[in-house]
Amino acid sequence: MSRPILPAVARPGLFDPLIPHLRYAVMEVGAIDLGVIDVVEEPGPEAWRADVLAPGAERARTAYREMLAGVDASIMLPGARPDHPAYAALQDLLREGQGRTIHFHWVENGSAFPLPGQSLPSRHLIDATYQRALLETDYQTLSAVQQRFEQAMRGAEIRVTTPLGTDLQFRIGDWPVNRQDGDASAARTDEGVI
Repeated sequence: MSRPILPAVARPGLFDPLIPHLRYAVMEVGAIDLGVIDVVEEPGPEAWRADVLAPGAERARTAYREMLAGVDASIMLPGARPDHPAYAALQDLLREGQGRTIHFHWVENGSAFPLPGQSLPSRHLIDATYQRALLETDYQTLSAVQQRFEQAMRGAEIRVTTPLGTDLQFRIGDWPVNRQDGDASAARTDEGVI
């Protein structure tokens, strides 16, 4: 029997159209869909007191750690952050060597930033771009291209230059390469070396 998979820790209202696809994909591979844990939407009402929220979050983190101890994998969608109790509990379990997580962070915690002279696209456009990539990517082709690229770099000196003066040279030798090709299987993560 497959071990349970928690499909998502999500912020309400973000990526609602994507979540059913993720849940279906979990079921399609024979895994167990345990549902979605919503994080508390922020900012909360002004009347909510920190002396209530902080201990409540810590109690929830402890409860989630116990509840999720057997979870094999989980997905952190945009809007879920490490300070949210469910997310924090799953991170605690990871540090203890339990489970694995897939993270989607394209705008949270400063992970997206404007280029000089250009503003970031609207959140709607960023979300639509990533959602399209998730749902429409040919992952077998992506993996094959990345494997060919990795093989081409092995044993070679890589040089990256730009008109603005960047001039980097390096070799990857036999160092591990972190391919972002959509394969988050247990077999793949068990072989993972960082």
